[in-house]
Amino acid sequence: MKGFKLENGTLQIEFDANNLAPQQIRIIKTINSILHSVSITDSEEDYFEACAELMKQVAAFVKQAKFNAVSTFDNIPYAEQALEYSMDEVREKIFSTKLNNFDN
Repeated sequence: MKGFKLENGTLQIEFDANNLAPQQIRIIKTINSILHSVSITDSEEDYFEACAELMKQVAAFVKQAKFNAVSTFDNIPYAEQALEYSMDEVREKIFSTKLNNFDN
């Protein structure tokens, strides 16, 4: 990732897409769009549907990561294991009273 730039109310995020497949680029665009939708919607139905779709798209992106294709260990479902681990971490955050704050 190259960087972030906030200008005139627009957040620009730069990725080096040289090593990304076209499908990965489409998923990044979709995730970006869904993030925006989740952050501004005032509809309960849209909020829940967009959150679910965001998680599905992130899972799809993880499954398409280069690591899964070049792994030297055969028959190990790394993507599924990574997603299970991630969901355990998310589940822990859901029920935790403390949230991470990354504001600088």
